[in-house]
Amino acid sequence: MIETAKEAAREGGKIVLKHYDQDSCYVKDDGSIVCSADKKAEARIQEIIHGRYPEHRVVGEENGCNGKHEYCWYIDPLDGTTNFRNNLKDCAVSVGLAHKGRFILGAICNPFTDELFWAERGKGAFLNGNKIRVNNIPASEGVSVVLSSFRGRKESKLKFLDRWTDICPRIYTVGSAALQFARFAQGWYIMSFQDKLKPWDFAAGVVIAEEAGGIVIDEHGEEPNPGSKNIISANSKELSEKAVEIIKGIYQ
Repeated sequence: MIETAKEAAREGGKIVLKHYDQDSCYVKDDGSIVCSADKKAEARIQEIIHGRYPEHRVVGEENGCNGKHEYCWYIDPLDGTTNFRNNLKDCAVSVGLAHKGRFILGAICNPFTDELFWAERGKGAFLNGNKIRVNNIPASEGVSVVLSSFRGRKESKLKFLDRWTDICPRIYTVGSAALQFARFAQGWYIMSFQDKLKPWDFAAGVVIAEEAGGIVIDEHGEEPNPGSKNIISANSKELSEKAVEIIKGIYQ
Protein backbone atom coordinates (compact mmCIF):
# COMPACT_ATOMS: atom_id res chain seq x y z
CA MET A 1 0.00 0.00 0.00
CA ILE A 2 2.91 2.37 0.52
CA GLU A 3 3.75 2.05 -3.17
CA THR A 4 0.18 3.06 -4.01
CA ALA A 5 0.50 6.12 -1.76
CA LYS A 6 3.81 7.09 -3.37
CA GLU A 7 2.48 6.66 -6.90
CA ALA A 8 -0.69 8.59 -6.12
CA ALA A 9 1.26 11.48 -4.57
CA ARG A 10 3.62 11.60 -7.55
CA GLU A 11 0.80 11.53 -10.09
CA GLY A 12 -1.10 14.22 -8.22
CA GLY A 13 2.07 16.27 -8.16
CA LYS A 14 2.41 16.06 -11.93
CA ILE A 15 -1.05 17.58 -12.32
CA VAL A 16 -0.29 20.37 -9.83
CA LEU A 17 2.94 21.16 -11.67
CA LYS A 18 1.16 21.21 -15.02
CA HIS A 19 -1.34 23.79 -13.79
CA TYR A 20 1.18 26.11 -12.18
CA ASP A 21 1.04 29.65 -13.64
CA GLN A 22 -2.14 28.87 -15.56
CA ASP A 23 -4.57 27.70 -12.90
CA SER A 24 -7.86 29.41 -12.08
CA CYS A 25 -8.55 29.69 -8.35
CA TYR A 26 -11.51 30.96 -6.36
CA VAL A 27 -12.44 31.45 -2.71
CA LYS A 28 -15.03 29.08 -1.22
CA ASP A 29 -17.73 30.11 1.25
CA ASP A 30 -15.58 29.02 4.21
CA GLY A 31 -12.77 31.36 3.10
CA SER A 32 -10.48 28.62 1.78
CA ILE A 33 -9.06 28.72 -1.72
CA VAL A 34 -9.61 26.03 -4.32
CA CYS A 35 -7.98 25.74 -7.76
CA SER A 36 -8.76 23.54 -10.72
CA ALA A 37 -5.52 21.70 -9.98
CA ASP A 38 -7.02 20.55 -6.64
CA LYS A 39 -9.97 18.82 -8.23
CA LYS A 40 -8.03 17.27 -11.10
CA ALA A 41 -5.26 15.98 -8.84
CA GLU A 42 -7.75 14.53 -6.37
CA ALA A 43 -9.66 12.76 -9.12
CA ARG A 44 -6.44 11.17 -10.40
CA ILE A 45 -5.39 10.09 -6.89
CA GLN A 46 -8.77 8.51 -6.22
CA GLU A 47 -8.57 6.71 -9.55
CA ILE A 48 -5.24 5.17 -8.59
CA ILE A 49 -6.39 4.11 -5.11
CA HIS A 50 -9.69 2.64 -6.24
CA GLY A 51 -7.94 0.88 -9.08
CA ARG A 52 -5.94 -1.09 -6.49
CA TYR A 53 -8.33 -1.12 -3.53
CA PRO A 54 -11.88 -0.54 -4.79
CA GLU A 55 -13.41 -1.44 -1.42
CA HIS A 56 -11.38 1.09 0.59
CA ARG A 57 -12.86 4.34 1.86
CA VAL A 58 -11.38 7.54 0.44
CA VAL A 59 -11.73 10.96 2.07
CA GLY A 60 -10.68 13.93 -0.05
CA GLU A 61 -10.54 17.62 0.77
CA GLU A 62 -12.42 18.61 -2.37
CA ASN A 63 -14.77 15.70 -3.05
CA GLY A 64 -15.75 14.52 0.42
CA CYS A 65 -15.72 10.81 1.27
CA ASN A 66 -17.11 7.61 -0.13
CA GLY A 67 -17.47 4.05 1.05
CA LYS A 68 -17.24 2.37 4.46
CA HIS A 69 -14.21 0.24 5.28
CA GLU A 70 -11.63 -0.29 8.02
CA TYR A 71 -9.01 1.18 5.67
CA CYS A 72 -9.48 4.87 4.96
CA TRP A 73 -7.31 7.02 2.68
CA TYR A 74 -7.02 10.76 3.33
CA ILE A 75 -6.11 12.98 0.37
CA ASP A 76 -5.03 16.59 0.18
CA PRO A 77 -4.46 17.15 -3.55
CA LEU A 78 -2.89 20.60 -3.13
CA ASP A 79 -1.78 21.55 0.34
CA GLY A 80 -0.56 25.12 0.45
CA THR A 81 -3.11 26.52 -1.98
CA THR A 82 -2.45 30.11 -0.93
CA ASN A 83 1.25 29.62 -1.68
CA PHE A 84 0.34 28.08 -5.04
CA ARG A 85 -1.95 30.98 -5.90
CA ASN A 86 0.82 33.45 -5.07
CA ASN A 87 3.45 31.62 -7.14
CA LEU A 88 5.25 30.25 -4.09
CA LYS A 89 6.47 26.70 -4.49
CA ASP A 90 5.96 25.48 -0.91
CA CYS A 91 3.07 23.25 -1.94
CA ALA A 92 2.50 19.53 -1.68
CA VAL A 93 0.26 16.60 -2.45
CA SER A 94 -0.49 14.47 0.61
CA VAL A 95 -1.80 10.89 0.64
CA GLY A 96 -2.23 9.09 3.97
CA LEU A 97 -3.83 5.85 5.08
CA ALA A 98 -5.49 4.92 8.37
CA HIS A 99 -6.47 1.46 9.55
CA LYS A 100 -9.31 1.40 12.07
CA GLY A 101 -8.64 5.05 12.86
CA ARG A 102 -4.85 4.77 13.29
CA PHE A 103 -2.60 6.37 10.68
CA ILE A 104 -0.25 3.75 9.29
CA LEU A 105 1.48 5.19 6.23
CA GLY A 106 1.73 8.23 4.02
CA ALA A 107 3.45 10.00 1.16
CA ILE A 108 3.98 13.72 0.58
CA CYS A 109 5.18 15.08 -2.77
CA ASN A 110 6.47 18.55 -3.53
CA PRO A 111 6.50 18.47 -7.34
CA PHE A 112 8.31 21.81 -7.59
CA THR A 113 11.40 20.48 -5.82
CA ASP A 114 11.01 16.86 -6.97
CA GLU A 115 10.82 15.68 -3.36
CA LEU A 116 8.88 12.63 -2.24
CA PHE A 117 8.64 11.94 1.48
CA TRP A 118 7.14 8.68 2.68
CA ALA A 119 6.87 6.39 5.67
CA GLU A 120 5.02 3.39 7.00
CA ARG A 121 4.91 2.33 10.61
CA GLY A 122 7.97 0.46 11.81
CA LYS A 123 9.99 1.01 8.64
CA GLY A 124 11.43 4.53 8.99
CA ALA A 125 10.91 7.75 7.05
CA PHE A 126 12.45 8.57 3.69
CA LEU A 127 13.05 11.42 1.27
CA ASN A 128 13.64 10.24 -2.30
CA GLY A 129 14.90 6.91 -0.97
CA ASN A 130 17.23 8.33 1.68
CA LYS A 131 16.39 7.82 5.34
CA ILE A 132 15.65 11.01 7.27
CA ARG A 133 15.76 11.85 10.99
CA VAL A 134 14.55 14.72 13.11
CA ASN A 135 16.93 17.40 14.36
CA ASN A 136 18.26 16.45 17.81
CA ILE A 137 19.62 19.87 18.78
CA PRO A 138 18.09 21.04 22.10
CA ALA A 139 15.78 24.05 22.29
CA SER A 140 18.33 25.88 24.43
CA GLU A 141 20.55 26.27 21.37
CA GLY A 142 17.96 28.41 19.61
CA VAL A 143 16.98 26.19 16.69
CA SER A 144 13.72 27.21 14.99
CA VAL A 145 10.16 26.36 15.90
CA VAL A 146 7.52 26.53 13.16
CA LEU A 147 3.82 27.33 13.41
CA SER A 148 0.88 26.95 11.08
CA SER A 149 -0.39 30.02 9.26
CA PHE A 150 -1.78 32.96 11.20
CA ARG A 151 -5.19 32.98 9.49
CA GLY A 152 -7.80 33.13 12.25
CA ARG A 153 -7.34 32.69 15.99
CA LYS A 154 -5.03 35.66 16.06
CA GLU A 155 -5.19 36.22 19.81
CA SER A 156 -4.42 32.56 20.54
CA LYS A 157 -1.37 32.54 18.32
CA LEU A 158 -0.06 35.79 19.73
CA LYS A 159 -0.29 34.28 23.22
CA PHE A 160 1.52 31.20 21.95
CA LEU A 161 4.25 33.34 20.41
CA ASP A 162 4.67 35.36 23.57
CA ARG A 163 5.16 32.20 25.64
CA TRP A 164 7.52 30.55 23.16
CA THR A 165 9.89 33.43 22.50
CA ASP A 166 11.37 33.01 25.97
CA ILE A 167 12.40 29.49 24.99
CA CYS A 168 13.15 29.77 21.29
CA PRO A 169 13.33 33.15 19.50
CA ARG A 170 13.25 31.80 15.94
CA ILE A 171 9.66 31.11 14.93
CA TYR A 172 8.28 31.09 11.40
CA THR A 173 5.56 29.61 9.19
CA VAL A 174 5.49 27.39 6.11
CA GLY A 175 2.01 27.72 4.60
CA SER A 176 1.62 24.01 3.93
CA ALA A 177 0.65 21.63 6.73
CA ALA A 178 2.00 18.59 4.90
CA LEU A 179 5.37 20.19 4.17
CA GLN A 180 5.57 21.43 7.74
CA PHE A 181 5.49 17.81 8.95
CA ALA A 182 7.92 16.73 6.24
CA ARG A 183 10.44 19.50 6.95
CA PHE A 184 10.30 18.72 10.65
CA ALA A 185 11.02 15.07 9.85
CA GLN A 186 13.88 16.21 7.64
CA GLY A 187 15.43 18.09 10.56
CA TRP A 188 14.81 21.68 9.53
CA TYR A 189 13.47 22.65 12.96
CA ILE A 190 12.98 21.16 16.40
CA MET A 191 9.24 21.59 16.83
CA SER A 192 6.10 22.16 14.81
CA PHE A 193 2.67 23.24 16.04
CA GLN A 194 -0.38 23.32 13.80
CA ASP A 195 -3.97 24.13 14.65
CA LYS A 196 -7.45 23.88 13.11
CA LEU A 197 -6.42 20.85 11.04
CA LYS A 198 -8.53 18.38 9.09
CA PRO A 199 -7.45 14.72 8.82
CA TRP A 200 -6.26 15.10 5.23
CA ASP A 201 -3.88 17.83 6.41
CA PHE A 202 -1.91 15.47 8.63
CA ALA A 203 -2.73 11.82 7.82
CA ALA A 204 0.54 11.33 5.93
CA GLY A 205 2.59 13.84 7.89
CA VAL A 206 2.15 12.37 11.37
CA VAL A 207 3.48 8.98 10.25
CA ILE A 208 6.46 10.54 8.46
CA ALA A 209 7.28 12.72 11.49
CA GLU A 210 7.00 9.81 13.93
CA GLU A 211 9.01 7.41 11.80
CA ALA A 212 11.74 10.05 11.54
CA GLY A 213 12.05 9.90 15.33
CA GLY A 214 9.69 12.71 16.33
CA ILE A 215 7.15 12.80 19.12
CA VAL A 216 3.76 13.61 17.57
CA ILE A 217 0.78 14.32 19.82
CA ASP A 218 -2.39 16.39 19.94
CA GLU A 219 -2.98 19.16 22.48
CA HIS A 220 -4.14 16.56 25.01
CA GLY A 221 -0.90 14.63 24.76
CA GLU A 222 -2.52 11.76 22.84
CA GLU A 223 -1.64 10.08 19.55
CA PRO A 224 -3.35 11.98 16.70
CA ASN A 225 -6.49 10.42 15.24
CA PRO A 226 -8.86 11.53 12.46
CA GLY A 227 -10.73 13.73 14.92
CA SER A 228 -7.65 15.62 16.14
CA LYS A 229 -7.45 19.36 15.47
CA ASN A 230 -4.21 20.70 16.97
CA ILE A 231 -0.96 18.77 16.58
CA ILE A 232 2.51 19.12 18.08
CA SER A 233 5.60 17.51 16.56
CA ALA A 234 8.74 17.74 18.69
CA ASN A 235 12.22 16.27 18.67
CA SER A 236 11.97 15.14 22.30
CA LYS A 237 9.40 14.08 24.87
CA GLU A 238 10.49 16.95 27.09
CA LEU A 239 9.83 19.53 24.38
CA SER A 240 6.47 18.02 23.44
CA GLU A 241 5.36 18.14 27.09
CA LYS A 242 6.52 21.74 27.32
CA ALA A 243 4.47 22.57 24.23
CA VAL A 244 1.36 20.96 25.72
CA GLU A 245 1.84 23.04 28.85
CA ILE A 246 2.29 26.24 26.84
CA ILE A 247 -0.86 25.77 24.78
CA LYS A 248 -2.95 24.66 27.74
CA GLY A 249 -5.73 27.17 28.19
CA ILE A 250 -5.10 28.71 24.76
CA TYR A 251 -6.37 26.03 22.39
CA GLN A 252 -9.42 24.50 24.03
